[in-house]
This record gives sequence, structure tokens and C-alpha cells, in this order.
Amino acid sequence: MQQTVNPDTQVEDSNSEPVSFSGQGTDKNVAAPTETVVYHTVKKGENLYRISLKYYHSKAGEEVIRKANNLKGNEIYLGQVLEIPLTK
Repeated sequence: MQQTVNPDTQVEDSNSEPVSFSGQGTDKNVAAPTETVVYHTVKKGENLYRISLKYYHSKAGEEVIRKANNLKGNEIYLGQVLEIPLTK
């Protein structure tokens, strides 16, 4: 059974020990990161590494691009449109 608990209230857990809630995670002034998707068309001479550097400024972005586009390796093709997820 679920129960609504107000911040700073004490409830008992299944071990019958009091558990305190102090409003953790309720700060409404903190903005959650938003994700934007940019579409990149592969141009002559580009590879996954160069595209990663352009959008993420590091090689680590290669994996993000691979996941977003279901790529298994590093092969991309001229004219291919890639989804580039960016977090702001």
C-alpha cells in the first residue's frame, strides 16, 4: 500500500523503525537537464571522431553518437544523417 508523505514527517518502514523525510529532492529552483537532438549530415572527409569533436569536444562523444544511431562500429557514410543528442 502506498502512502503520501509530507516533507518533515516521520513514517515507519517495514522494520518498524522511524524514517525521517526532510524534503530531499524537492528543490524547485534546480532545473533538470534538457536534451536536444541535432541532425548532422555526414560530409566528405568526416568520420565519427571528427563529428564527436565538433559536438562534444572529445572522443567520448563517439559512443553517444553510436548509441543514438544504433551504430555497431565506426562506419558512417557520405550523406548519412546522424542524430546528435546534446544535453543543455
